[in-house]
Amino acid sequence: MNNHRFDVGKKFIIKTIIKNDRLKAYRKYIELALEKGYTVCSMIEFYSSPKEGKHFVLRHDVDYSGPSTRKMFDVEKSLGVHSTYYFRKSTIDVLLMNEMIESGFEVGLHYETLSDYAIENNLSEVSNKDIEICRDRLKKEITDFNKLLKKPITSVVAHGANKNREIGKSNNVILDGQSYEEFGIVFEGYDESLYKEHIDTHIMDGNIRHNYGFSYKSNPIEAIEENSKNIVFLAHPNHWYYSFAQRCWNIIALLLGRCSYESNREFLRILDMEAKGNEIL
Repeated sequence: MNNHRFDVGKKFIIKTIIKNDRLKAYRKYIELALEKGYTVCSMIEFYSSPKEGKHFVLRHDVDYSGPSTRKMFDVEKSLGVHSTYYFRKSTIDVLLMNEMIESGFEVGLHYETLSDYAIENNLSEVSNKDIEICRDRLKKEITDFNKLLKKPITSVVAHGANKNREIGKSNNVILDGQSYEEFGIVFEGYDESLYKEHIDTHIMDGNIRHNYGFSYKSNPIEAIEENSKNIVFLAHPNHWYYSFAQRCWNIIALLLGRCSYESNREFLRILDMEAKGNEIL
């Protein structure tokens, strides 16, 4: 275990849940990246810039509504950095999204078009025709999303749902290999060339009780200390500031021994669920 890590140990987990202060750790990760010479930026800033130097790319999938999104946004603003927030249709907050845009942040759509379509039509598998239908649907979803904002979005990223496991396909198959221009965007958050050519480490957060809050083997401190060149840090705001009910459940879960201290999961850009039998993105 890296000696520089402050975010490990059972005491850290208990303290974080009780004090509800994981955002302090988030601030420290960004401060460490800045201290080590990383350019901390949003997805669009990284995508559009020369890939020279080191980058710590901040991305957020807003899966649930609540105060955590605003609090994370405030932390980033106080540090003078930008990030990207992807909102689901169910978590749209027009006032907050436009405030983010005015502050130089990127806002995008966290789309779940294929899984929604499969649910609506009670499908256990999808055909190429279904995917084509969903491509047209996604174009309309992007158009409708743009109507809410002060300027058009530049990117979207796929959301993962239980239905994706059932049909064996991630939502981002809709855009893979397609012309982004036809959808009115610059890129997709899991863009193949971006990940193959430029992203060295993809970090994703999780519940604090599992692997100290990280879903994959990688975590921010070790990636930075190992001098990984381009790091994408995907943080879901709901994992960094808990509701009262979430805090109570986490405490009960700890008492029941529902806690693990490592993860063997590896990041896969588009998951082959049939072959891997793994979790969705």
